[in-house]
Amino acid sequence: MKTILVLLDGLADRPQKELNGKTPLQAAHTPNMDAIAALSETGTMIPWKPGIPLGTEAAHFGLMGYPMESFPGRGIISALTLEDELEEETLYLMKTWAHLEKTPEGYRVLQRDLNDLATEEILSLSQCLPKEMEGISVRWTQQEGSHSLLLLNGEDLDHRVSDSDPFYPNGWLHRVLPFETDEASAGKTADFLNRYLLQVMKELENHPVNHRRIEQGQAPANGILTKWAGRRTKVEPFSRRYGMKGIMVAGTKLLKGVANLVGMDYVRYATFQEGVQWALEDETYDYVHLHNKKPDDASHSTGPVAKKEIIEAIDRELGELIEAAKKRDILLVITSDHTTASDGTMIHTGDPVPILFHGRTVRPDGVTQFDETSCTCGSIRMSGADLMPMIMNYTERTLFYSYRMGSREVRYVPSHVPRLLE
Repeated sequence: MKTILVLLDGLADRPQKELNGKTPLQAAHTPNMDAIAALSETGTMIPWKPGIPLGTEAAHFGLMGYPMESFPGRGIISALTLEDELEEETLYLMKTWAHLEKTPEGYRVLQRDLNDLATEEILSLSQCLPKEMEGISVRWTQQEGSHSLLLLNGEDLDHRVSDSDPFYPNGWLHRVLPFETDEASAGKTADFLNRYLLQVMKELENHPVNHRRIEQGQAPANGILTKWAGRRTKVEPFSRRYGMKGIMVAGTKLLKGVANLVGMDYVRYATFQEGVQWALEDETYDYVHLHNKKPDDASHSTGPVAKKEIIEAIDRELGELIEAAKKRDILLVITSDHTTASDGTMIHTGDPVPILFHGRTVRPDGVTQFDETSCTCGSIRMSGADLMPMIMNYTERTLFYSYRMGSREVRYVPSHVPRLLE
């Protein structure tokens, strides 16, 4: 049985005044998702642990069934959006162009990411980034918008360092510190990064691009912020772990990084409807992970009313897939990776998310609406780590616990085990 998992990023929310105390999902008219919920087993899922918010990349890593202590950080995920293979000795960091204000108390971050920077401005500004300093080489690779990668090579570099990016609004440029270690290499790396940040600010202060931006009433890109230092990490490939051929189908490059990390294939769609059609027509993959970023984007930028309207549009786009799931031998899963509140000060929150499973092996539980509150009446209470075992169970792939088939422990019934011959 094939699995199609529809992952609606940041779908879950909190009660909103603009929606009379309902969440955007509760307030939205979603006849297709409600109809399939009435034929499904439903419930709630805590992506990792109660109350702990996750970013999309960390949540996906956990939902794929990998232990969170093995998560290499978003810097490595971002690097894998650009490269299929990472360098062994390189330290990778995310870098963002920012607008800073120097004060006696430190550097106030007035704007964390300058999304209005034109490509030619970024290329010009990047010439100010020192390519070598104190025997450490620094390379720069553009990613998307104001975001890019810094690649450091040198002796005794350590990824266990903190972020200079305050991440939250109205913050200050943080001093980089050794993170959860007393190793001298981490201290050396942190000190280098602090000196590098100060040197970059000196180089950018009188850059022609910034003079021009100030004259035009735009914020100057007079500093950079760093975060998520990491090194190349190897994890067990998805196919080896679960005996399924899997693919990420998404509209964002971030999911390409997750796919590369866990050894899945990746397809980028132009529209979500195109992604739905791809999932319906595919005959190659056992597991299709269909991702939609729009609910999360709406929570961050346009608010609960717009998010409600986006959810309604997604429901219409899912109509054909939902109808197909009723007729074909498909396990359809619909859920989210985390809660993104449309108000408040948190980027993401640690609240549970709704989830449904539909297929011939599933026992419907009587819930008739798909939303955060209705699904609490369903039969399922689970964590993100339970998702893949449940998919394996419903698609009848799971190996009986403690059976030893072949030379290593597997979670699925293997297709081939060496036979005893005379």
